Amino acid sequence: MNRLKGTLAYLAGPMDEVPDLGRDWRLEIQEFLWSLGVGVLNPCDKPTELGKEDEDLQRLTLLLRADAEDFEAQGKIEMADACYEQIEELMNPIVSVDFAMVDRAGFIILYVDKDYHMCGSYSEETLAVLQKKPVIICCKQGKWCIPNFLFKRKGRHKTMFSNWKQVREYLFSVAHDEEVDDLGVWKFFDYEKVYGKNSESIYS
Repeated sequence: MNRLKGTLAYLAGPMDEVPDLGRDWRLEIQEFLWSLGVGVLNPCDKPTELGKEDEDLQRLTLLLRADAEDFEAQGKIEMADACYEQIEELMNPIVSVDFAMVDRAGFIILYVDKDYHMCGSYSEETLAVLQKKPVIICCKQGKWCIPNFLFKRKGRHKTMFSNWKQVREYLFSVAHDEEVDDLGVWKFFDYEKVYGKNSESIYS
């Protein structure tokens, strides 16, 4: 029995201000998820050519922000606005693809690191909650440091953890234990009914 086989997980967490753009923890957890037969939607390695987010984009947006600051200081508002419009053009497809991946995911893993400002990750988490999806949260500083707003759904503290070992143990239990305390959030599907005779070849 593996309840998670064939599902999709989206990996949410800080990217903009993190030196490695958030790659390291995602690469580590995705190997574990693959071992469970879970597909991984990784914003650092998008399964599409649209909305790529990398060092080049980071450098460009930083330059545009610096230029906008200078233009505003000089009273050149139209030129500053042109910089902001370029940032919008760059970010619109990125955010669109990220939200699309949240839509397609069966569950979300959110990494909280309070050393860095997080913005999009909280939007993705809220979208997942509105869609009634499980959200597994790992906080670098410890479960007790998770922001109060993330405790917005009754019982969800049971899916909050202080390290990746705890996250792996929880997901392994969801996949394999006879009984799962699903908090009314986990919804498991019989993929033989969804894909018929092709299900074994698709998810084997």
